[in-house]
Amino acid sequence: MPAVHQGKILVSGGSGFVGSHVCHALLIAGFHVRTTVRSTAKGDYLVRKLNEVSGGGGKFEYVIVEDIEAPDAFDEAVKGVDGIMHTASPFHFNAEDPDELIKPAVEGTVNILRSAHKHNKSVQRVVITSSVASVMMPRDTPTVYNEEWWNEHSPAQVNEKGREASRLDFYMASKTLAERASWDFIDKEKPSFDLATIAPPLILGPCIHDIPSEDKLNTSISRFYQLFSGELKDANGDKLIEPMSNVVDVRDVANTHVLAMTVPRAGGERFISASDRAMVTNQDFVDALHERLGDNETVKKNVPVGEKGKGKSIHRHRFANDKAKTVLAQTFFSQEQTAVDTFLSLEEYAKQW
Repeated sequence: MPAVHQGKILVSGGSGFVGSHVCHALLIAGFHVRTTVRSTAKGDYLVRKLNEVSGGGGKFEYVIVEDIEAPDAFDEAVKGVDGIMHTASPFHFNAEDPDELIKPAVEGTVNILRSAHKHNKSVQRVVITSSVASVMMPRDTPTVYNEEWWNEHSPAQVNEKGREASRLDFYMASKTLAERASWDFIDKEKPSFDLATIAPPLILGPCIHDIPSEDKLNTSISRFYQLFSGELKDANGDKLIEPMSNVVDVRDVANTHVLAMTVPRAGGERFISASDRAMVTNQDFVDALHERLGDNETVKKNVPVGEKGKGKSIHRHRFANDKAKTVLAQTFFSQEQTAVDTFLSLEEYAKQW
């Protein structure tokens, strides 16, 4: 299937952390962009912000989709577009029942594919935001995960234990089952479009979406915000070197989406979008902030010091980005630069709270 190099792209969930950057990257690449949002207020904010950061120039529009679980939710939104990027899916660990995460993840994904299949035969490619949650399985020894891996563990845990499964397995099962459902749809329905999926780990980086208050921070950014809000100011070395995750910059994730839409070989493929280093810790982040922003008053006052360099002694799992580098010719931000840019972005938001 030919890649999509021009025209209009539908982005679901454009008001989110990832979705807003995907919209931005598409505009910079010269596409017209239509996004779905849940309210006029969120849509109007995006219009203003994207005009500010990318000079939208009339190439950006939004439509209201209040409930992505509704079977016909995307029927109108898909009309007249050449490609689709589906980024809308819940990411939190507060659910009391696995279906709170699994149903919107799976049904939202299938709904947008079904709508495209029924109502727009001109769609050439769909790119779906998945997660390394759909890739990784529990391992006691350091493991290099690639796109051949599938997480069979979390769906099995949820199937066996239901509400008694861990909140982490709730989320990881939702991502696995949603991505599986997308590939199953392609196999069964044989639509006119092909599919690519993007699996990032913990996503950080500068924010451009609407964050009216600290309590509205998305899950991944909220974890980073603890580092300079004063909450971890007195954290000791052991606390700071607890393994967190592999990390990726949100700007790189957006770039992976654009490349997956525009590179012909990307059709039918999964791509891990991750920075070059493996497991990182809070110690790695505070080192970067003190080294590069040592004169910043917030850094001096609130960011803990811990034991400089100790984070590099942690060797755990890694999500390999080799396929994105070879097939998509992508490069990735260093984790140090991502830490600095995330900090500077949040510092600006905090001034308004």
